[in-house]
Amino acid sequence: MKVPRYSASQLKNYDPEAGGCNRKWFFKSIMKLPDPVKASAQLGTDMHARLEAYFRHGTPLPDDKPGKIAASGVHLLPKHGEHDFEVEAKINRKLFGAAFLGYVDLRWLDGSRLHVVDHKSSSNPEEYGLTRKELKSDIQATLYAHDSLEKYDLDKVQLSWIYYATRGARRAFAVQSEITKTEVEDRLVRVGRLVENMNRDRTAEHGNELEPNFDACGAYGGCPFRDVCDQDRRARYAAAFERKNKKETENKSENTMGLKDRIRRKQAPPRAKEANEKSTAEKPKNGTKTKPSLKDRARGARGLNSPETEAITEEQEIKLSKRVLEVEGTRDEKAEQIREAVDETIKSGSLPDKPKDEPKTTRAKKTTRAKKADAPSKADVWVSTVHLVMREAPELEATQAVSIADEIANAYAERF
Repeated sequence: MKVPRYSASQLKNYDPEAGGCNRKWFFKSIMKLPDPVKASAQLGTDMHARLEAYFRHGTPLPDDKPGKIAASGVHLLPKHGEHDFEVEAKINRKLFGAAFLGYVDLRWLDGSRLHVVDHKSSSNPEEYGLTRKELKSDIQATLYAHDSLEKYDLDKVQLSWIYYATRGARRAFAVQSEITKTEVEDRLVRVGRLVENMNRDRTAEHGNELEPNFDACGAYGGCPFRDVCDQDRRARYAAAFERKNKKETENKSENTMGLKDRIRRKQAPPRAKEANEKSTAEKPKNGTKTKPSLKDRARGARGLNSPETEAITEEQEIKLSKRVLEVEGTRDEKAEQIREAVDETIKSGSLPDKPKDEPKTTRAKKTTRAKKADAPSKADVWVSTVHLVMREAPELEATQAVSIADEIANAYAERF
């Protein structure tokens, strides 16, 4: 059986935790689809070539753009000839039943201290460069450190990632971290899991069979495989909201008012007598909560429990019932509570808050008697509901938020 061959870049392209995407990796590395070389990538390649010539042969750095970028960081490294440098040292090591290939930009031994250097070009290295902590857990750094420690039979290695700015003022800086053999072995466990998953996924017939990472669609100027990727527009939209609102909810107090209570707070309280009669009528005799029938849940989910919509066909009821079963089978208790709360708001004629700059208290509410011309579109309701759900319940899966938005938007459309 042929041994699969991987590189550090392949692992990073595959790993969602490192900003990768399973599908993107498959399209590029397995299906071998063309990946156009961007100008920024070519500039980085040219810079590497200038540095390789300098450290291998002592060739002076030329006075062109790649040479000037390279010159901004050479002061962070020993001069040519000061050590017995390994330039573009080849890696070909077997791990977890796979062969790992790669090239270490620069490596040398200073007494008993081993140094490994990688050159990185970036338009904004301060923003996109790794921190010392991130460098220790980086997949590429782990593989380079493992190969170096095995070759020299040492217990630790000094990693130096040199970042060169390709835009603005010429500047460069080094991110350094010392990593031990024990730390490398601990981080190789994650590499082993990735290899296991990649060996499984490489047997797929098409990349669209793999799990996508919608967060990676717009990274580095956009994915070059969008035309062949079966993208779900609504799921990408929900993922964008999830990213946007994640930071906003990180410091949110656990004791904040729930979504249902916040919605009810905006509505006028019912008269005490009506509220008492309603609660008495809905309270089961045995004191336990009763669950409405599937038919009633289906009709309620679509806003069909009203005198104007009694003439529903049996075929429609079957379709709605199947839809409710599908939704309820993939939703947890929290999602169900949110659906009911938002549904109550829609039925009362109030549209969920949309992400606008104007204060919520100053916007007029839609009423059930609104004219059809003034009613919001189904798309407006869908966008507003997704925003509301993702903001108030970021712990939900994106697909759950989309499912809730589908129900509410359809229910609202039935009303106008």
